[in-house]
Amino acid sequence: MARDLMTKHPQTTSGHSLFASLAEITPAGVYILAGGRFRLVSDAFCAFTGYTRAELLALDPWTIIAPQDREHVRAQAVKRLRSGDTSPYRFQAVAKDGSPRWIVESVRSVTFEGTRATLGSFFDITEFKRSADALRESDAQLRFLAETSRDVIFIHRIRPARAYEYISPSCEALFGFAPQDFYAAPDLLARITLPDDLPLLNRDVSRPDSAESPPRIRVVRKDGRVIWIETRVSYERDPAGKPLVARGIIRDVTDSVQANRALRRSEESFRAIAEHSKDVIYRYHYQPQRGYEYMSPSALALYGYSPADFYNDSRLLTKIVHPDDRKLLEDRPSGRARSAEPATVRIITKDGKMVWIERRVSYIYDDDGALVAAQGITRDITDRVEAQEALRARGEIFRLLAENSGDMIYRYRMTEPYGYEYVSPAGAAIFGYTPEEFYADPKITRKLWAPEQADAIHNEVSDLDKSWQALVLPAQHKNGAKLWVEVSRRCIFDDQGALSAVEGVIRNVTQRVEAEQSLRKREETFRLLAENAHDMIYRYRMTEPVGYEYVSPACERIYGLTPEDFYADPHITRKYWLKDDIPDLMKRTGKLSSDWTTFTHRSLRTDGAVIWVEVTRRHLFDGSGRLAAVEGVIRDVTERMQQLQELDRRRTLLNQLVMSTPDALIVADPEGRIILANPACHDLLKKAEDSLAGVTLSDALPLPELSSALTAGRHVTNLELRYQESGADRYLIASVIPMHSPEAEGGAGDLYLVILHDATMERASQAALYHTARLASIGEMAAGVAHEINNPLTSVLGYSELISTSPALPQSLRRDILTIKANAERASHIVRNLLAFGRPYKLQRAPVNINDALASALQLRSYELKAGNIQVVTRLQPDLPRIIGDGNQLQQVFINIIINAEHAMLAANGKGVLVIATAKAGERVSISFADDGPGMTPDVIAKIFDPFFTTKEPGKGTGLGLSISHTIIKAHGGDISAISSPGKGATFLITLPAQEAEQKTP
Repeated sequence: MARDLMTKHPQTTSGHSLFASLAEITPAGVYILAGGRFRLVSDAFCAFTGYTRAELLALDPWTIIAPQDREHVRAQAVKRLRSGDTSPYRFQAVAKDGSPRWIVESVRSVTFEGTRATLGSFFDITEFKRSADALRESDAQLRFLAETSRDVIFIHRIRPARAYEYISPSCEALFGFAPQDFYAAPDLLARITLPDDLPLLNRDVSRPDSAESPPRIRVVRKDGRVIWIETRVSYERDPAGKPLVARGIIRDVTDSVQANRALRRSEESFRAIAEHSKDVIYRYHYQPQRGYEYMSPSALALYGYSPADFYNDSRLLTKIVHPDDRKLLEDRPSGRARSAEPATVRIITKDGKMVWIERRVSYIYDDDGALVAAQGITRDITDRVEAQEALRARGEIFRLLAENSGDMIYRYRMTEPYGYEYVSPAGAAIFGYTPEEFYADPKITRKLWAPEQADAIHNEVSDLDKSWQALVLPAQHKNGAKLWVEVSRRCIFDDQGALSAVEGVIRNVTQRVEAEQSLRKREETFRLLAENAHDMIYRYRMTEPVGYEYVSPACERIYGLTPEDFYADPHITRKYWLKDDIPDLMKRTGKLSSDWTTFTHRSLRTDGAVIWVEVTRRHLFDGSGRLAAVEGVIRDVTERMQQLQELDRRRTLLNQLVMSTPDALIVADPEGRIILANPACHDLLKKAEDSLAGVTLSDALPLPELSSALTAGRHVTNLELRYQESGADRYLIASVIPMHSPEAEGGAGDLYLVILHDATMERASQAALYHTARLASIGEMAAGVAHEINNPLTSVLGYSELISTSPALPQSLRRDILTIKANAERASHIVRNLLAFGRPYKLQRAPVNINDALASALQLRSYELKAGNIQVVTRLQPDLPRIIGDGNQLQQVFINIIINAEHAMLAANGKGVLVIATAKAGERVSISFADDGPGMTPDVIAKIFDPFFTTKEPGKGTGLGLSISHTIIKAHGGDISAISSPGKGATFLITLPAQEAEQKTP
């Protein structure tokens, strides 16, 4: 239309306007080209190229034609303009943004504003071109895919007769049947389908195509293996809706089915893991509305909130995050990120506790790129954060240690630019160079070594090793002073194995090296001493292989064994232990101590001689505390031990003499403090054992004469001492002997030996001897007097008896005569006692039952005891052994004691209780008489067995009863004693030898 108008009105303004109007409404691109420039262009042209009208009018027309098509366009346009052919031709154009565009164009020659011009119009066929290309490519690809696809592509005609029109070659790989098998048997697929799945294959094909998921069916391959297939089918139907042709794809989904089953198992496992994991696992959806789809139960333990709390509040996590950390917790990803960097934030749990968590999250998008959900894991990292804080603190501590350490800590960079990265301040103290000097000079290391050894040391420290190595090297200070340093360093390698750095520690060990050099000199000296020592010096290794590391030659003099014998047998010394000593030696040698310990034991020499050796040793332990070695000295002390044994024998003998002597022995210092006192001394002074040590002699025995003798410091013998003890006199004979103490610094007289002899019994024996002689004289005299008196008394008694029987005697005289007779009989009784006292006793020995003798005595006194209201209690041992003696005389003794008890109790109380007991006491028989009378004083007890001593009123006792009783008991080989206190009654105790003991006596 535009072309026609321009032909009819080529030079009119109205034509120009008409072109412009048509250009506004036509969908085609229209333009007028004259003079090599666009003169008019339509809006569709502008829209197609992307240029504005002004830009097109100023633009070279060839710009919008693809370079490869410009010659084609030129040729087609010239051809059509010359021939007037308006048929269209195609070419590729280029839009302003460089995108390719396909157009179909027609041109015609016209006159515009009086000049020849070209009128062109075109349509955009870019999409058509692309569709056609895509269709062709799709056909080719479809054919290629059908021939190469693992899926089976088929066309199956249903009406009028079933037959496969096409089935791809992959059917043989899937089913084991070739395409020809399917062409020959249209129902082959149904025949190989499992019966249970056949209904899924024969679904009602008459129903409209549905959007249901394709069925999955089990089929049996030609080789018998069962596989799963999935069929996707579309139907071509006739106007009535009945299927004519089925086109579809069959896919092997065996792996998918098995994978789905595994996936379900995995999901079940995942859920089980999620339900029991300490980490919180969650899924959060953004559409259609925000909220948690899943929250694992561990949320309760971590947050204090249950999963239900999170389901009910989609913003709960944001609310419990610490306000300062909320900006770190992204709510939505930036862009379409699939995951976010792990976020570490603090949360406030329900109970108010602050906890550090790390959240890892991944995002899920739909096909349109919209965010659908987020799923992630939240982990409690409180312990890790606290550990990192502690690590940072330790790093700070390390920095402080490095800055204040006496060792130089350094790191040297082995890549460009070479040099020290770090040097601690101790470098200045060790070498005299400041850290800045190390940083400024990468080759300063050579200045640290002695010039004559610098090259050798440099090569040694340049050895590459990842492990720490320690080298002790000679070095020099900045001021030239020589020193020794210990270099511990290791090499650091990068991921490619290239050396990247060296780091290490340098320590000034000058003092240690000098000490080691000195030690080596001392060790050489020690070796010489050990080789020539009389003692055996040894070192025994306690780690594998155990054994002697060193044994000095003295072993041959001590044991008769060479050092080589010890090196060959780690247990050689045990072979020479004495059998009886082995248990004790095993205990001693099993005790571990880093201190020197000494013990002595017996051993055998190789010649069979028994020797004593003294072992002084110590145990050495390694850095981990394990036993590493034993070193010691063994000395032959046989002669010394023999001397000690002799000394011990003498000391034991002396000690036995001191301990067993009956005299009291005291060793005192010059101040009179008691150092040693024997048992006889403790017995003498009535002191507990070991209670006298440190007590002064004057406190233990306050006798001025003894103290004066000790003060005089001279030898004193036969010093008589007397003192009171419990109201009785004690007599001692003392000797004071000055002694020299080897341990004292002074001379003689450092110590004093005091010997105390108890002479009390000797004095008593002398007094008793004198008393006995006196009694003997009295007895002889009494016997003589009794003999002289006895004859007159016989006459008095005879005549008084005759007169008293005369019937003619007056009654008054009869009473007087009877009085004379009674007194004469009393005098006769006294005379008999005197005779008995004065003559030796003649015992009529025979077995005597003491219990029977007591019963007879009590029977004789029963009337008097009853009349005196005296109760007698007997405690007689029934199986008491007999004694050998005179029963009549013993009965007399018992009667005398009973009568004395009667008199005492009646005089004091008018009544009383007398307890008589017998018992066997070893090889003796004891008889005791205990009354509850007035008792006796010690003075009375001391005299009660003396002749003629009595406490009775004059005329009521002779004082001979207990004296005679004492004599009778002594004649029987027994003892009699009295125990009493004033007001507490008295007990007389008699002991007599039993018959068995009597028979044993020679």
